[in-house]
Amino acid sequence: MRNITLFRSITVASTMLPLVARAEFSPMPGTSLSLLLGLGAGAMNSFSNRDVEVDKYGFESHGRVMASLAVSSVVLDFGGGWFLANLYGSSTAKTRMNGDQDEIFTRAGFGEFTASYRLDNEWLLGPSARFTYGTETSFSPNDFSSKTPRVYLGARLAHQSLTKAGALRVGLFGYTDLNIDDRQITFAGLSFDFVLPLVKADVVTEEKIIEKEKMVEVEKVVEKEVVVEKPVEKLVTQENFIHTLDGSMVNFETDKGSLLAHSQAFLKRLGSALVSDGDAWTTVEIQGHTDERGGDEHNVDLSNRRAASVRNALIDAGVDSAKMTAKGYGSSQPLDPEHSELAWARNRRVELVFSGVTDGPRLAGIIERVRRSSYVPQNCGAGGCK
Repeated sequence: MRNITLFRSITVASTMLPLVARAEFSPMPGTSLSLLLGLGAGAMNSFSNRDVEVDKYGFESHGRVMASLAVSSVVLDFGGGWFLANLYGSSTAKTRMNGDQDEIFTRAGFGEFTASYRLDNEWLLGPSARFTYGTETSFSPNDFSSKTPRVYLGARLAHQSLTKAGALRVGLFGYTDLNIDDRQITFAGLSFDFVLPLVKADVVTEEKIIEKEKMVEVEKVVEKEVVVEKPVEKLVTQENFIHTLDGSMVNFETDKGSLLAHSQAFLKRLGSALVSDGDAWTTVEIQGHTDERGGDEHNVDLSNRRAASVRNALIDAGVDSAKMTAKGYGSSQPLDPEHSELAWARNRRVELVFSGVTDGPRLAGIIERVRRSSYVPQNCGAGGCK
């Protein structure tokens, strides 16, 4: 005879592991509200605690509509849906005498709540609870009248990738029941969810005010007029768009050209976005800049290595290498001429200088969307990581 109470206790404890595992990660700024539309399916088992009832195996499928609220590094999904389940088991003499059915078909509505944590830019992990209500939710082989609400506890792991319209979330889920008598119901499977953004808001802090002021200075469009020689008199306008990647997004090991882990993840997402919207720009020069400390030769070499690291990361993400160049300028082009920690932090940067830009606001929006959805360690800010 199975000890169902012990099994449920172990399951409840295991759903708390993501909370412990997440303790070392820092919050990600920003708040958003999205609509989640999803489908899922998986295997389901019924393990009986009665001698006259056989174990059953089958499948479950469901559709759900959820609200998804992202607050800092926490993502809360809540809503409901409808599920169908089929369980099969071989009858025996005892089960036939008891009037048990070989097949159980269940359909019911459910509510669901999941609290996930962002492990990085793409992965979500957290505990989940489901509440079902309908006929045959006890999965009893001979009692089909019970409508007692059933409670399931489990966990979800999901990978989320950005699309032009929102995000696609592909995940694994697993649940076990907490209040069904005489049997243990478990199910696990795969889910596909499409996330449509509804409301986006950003957390206003002193650092963000400084960052926005800097963006006004640095992100600009420079228009060059080129006159085509006669006999065709035509004015051609080509735009250069400059975007600064500050230390919160792109950071390196001290006095080295090696990117930090969160910067590699950011550039991977940025590269994918630039590939998807490749018609918005033609070429880009990746410029590395340092502060004034250190010799000129050392600073130029360091900025060259850092610019090359960013270019290589974007190539790995799928951006055409022929469309990108990398160059280090050392400390020759400071944003802030002062001699202070704040000035040095602003001057240490990587700039993306896009040429042949067809839609400047669109390109700015692409980069900003990736920036807002990217994980930033707590010890990293616009001036770098401590």
